[in-house]
Amino acid sequence: MACSAGCPTPGAHKSWGDCIRSKRTAVMGLESTGNGLGGYTADQKMHRENAAYRDAVSEGLQPSAPTFAAVDKARKAADTVGAPVKTF
Repeated sequence: MACSAGCPTPGAHKSWGDCIRSKRTAVMGLESTGNGLGGYTADQKMHRENAAYRDAVSEGLQPSAPTFAAVDKARKAADTVGAPVKTF
């Protein structure tokens, strides 16, 4: 059998390489892979969002998620009330 383990369509590929390529595997951080997952740019955005979330938590805020929108919402709520509040 030419397909790799876990192939959703066993026997449909000419070779093991065809099977692996059909899974759209890629190395994280390489935009040139063309895998449609965002590559390096999406990875960097995720790291910036995580850093913003970490900073907000260290300031006593409780954002509902590690995203810029959630961190901004938590900061605005804290500014309105004058103290850190839990946002959902």
